[in-house]
Amino acid sequence: MALKQSPIDFDRVNNAFASAHEKYVTAKPFPHASFTDLFDLDVLRQVEAEFPQPGAMGGSFTGEIEGGKFTESEFANLTLNLLETTISTA
Repeated sequence: MALKQSPIDFDRVNNAFASAHEKYVTAKPFPHASFTDLFDLDVLRQVEAEFPQPGAMGGSFTGEIEGGKFTESEFANLTLNLLETTISTA
């Protein structure tokens, strides 16, 4: 099985975080940071293009609490890959 290419450039993200460290720890009134350009704009545009429109999202109605949620199994490839990558513990 071939490995999927990551939709996230982790070197880019790590460099952005590292360069923001000093500003983060000295920010007032509490440590915080904001970032732009962390993700490749072309990847985000592709995710936007393949992401279902709200009216087309039927959802999986599995119970009172979970009812109406659109499950990840219903996402297209790049969107699913981006979600898997951002929540990965690896």
